[in-house]
Amino acid sequence: MTHRLCRPLLGAGLWTALLHLPAGGCLHAQGTPLPPQVDSLAAEAGAGDAESQYRYGLVLERGVGGVPVDYAAAADWYRRAVEQGHLGAMLSLSTLLLGSDPDEAIQLVVRAAELGSPEAQWRAGQVYAGRIFVPMSGIGQDRAAAIEWFTRAVEQGHHPSEEALADLYTESGDPSEYGPGAELYRRSAEEGRSAWAALRMGMMYATGEGVEEDDAAALEWLSLLGTDGYELNPDLFSNEDLEVLGGLQSYYGVDFTGREGEVDRDEAAVAFRIALDALELMPFRTFVHPSFGRASRRMLDKLGAAPD
Repeated sequence: MTHRLCRPLLGAGLWTALLHLPAGGCLHAQGTPLPPQVDSLAAEAGAGDAESQYRYGLVLERGVGGVPVDYAAAADWYRRAVEQGHLGAMLSLSTLLLGSDPDEAIQLVVRAAELGSPEAQWRAGQVYAGRIFVPMSGIGQDRAAAIEWFTRAVEQGHHPSEEALADLYTESGDPSEYGPGAELYRRSAEEGRSAWAALRMGMMYATGEGVEEDDAAALEWLSLLGTDGYELNPDLFSNEDLEVLGGLQSYYGVDFTGREGEVDRDEAAVAFRIALDALELMPFRTFVHPSFGRASRRMLDKLGAAPD
């Protein structure tokens, strides 16, 4: 079946999407005059100002204002700011180094996390949760450490960490963790306008995980998807994931692209069944989140078409 469905970019954007950058190669044209504002920034950076060193590194990394991109020079200026304890420089340098020196890259992330950066705490949590695989970093999967780092960021109001922590709680097989997960999703959806969190709230009300099962509440949450601020990205879902979301659309008569939907319970049952059949044929293949399999089974039960 084909559904007009989308999947959110988990965690407000995977860190790894930012990390495929050249390392070591200098692309800066030697002797190229800098624009006046950049020239002033370079002078301040040269005088030792950490914020200017960081900002000048950004200019060189991104090629701002017509300045040629120069990753090696950017890394050098980031290092100078890092030596003065600049948190932003630690994160930017870690991004540049991930491909060439993953061990130092993670050390920088952990250092920034320990110094209180919620973005760094989120990154550290993603690594320990196994959602970002960093080979040769010496860091293995550690759920307790991931929960600790996400929790520290949540305490600072970091919305991506709210949904990341909620994902951890609700991917477990322990229903006692679903309630705290639901509250985190709710906060991220309401305050952070997270499409993923809104989707998960709809699914949780649909299936009674962590909240009392309530089709009206599920419909209210799912109806947000496709509206301004709650747009979803279809490119990150597998076909099986899309079947699950297609089943939800047909069951509740919504359309996650913002168009009019229609209730079709027969089509919903077919979609949920296809998703579960695929999982049985390929048990090594997991959904984007374990709740998708649980939701398919519960929705089939509600439809009176529970699997044998």
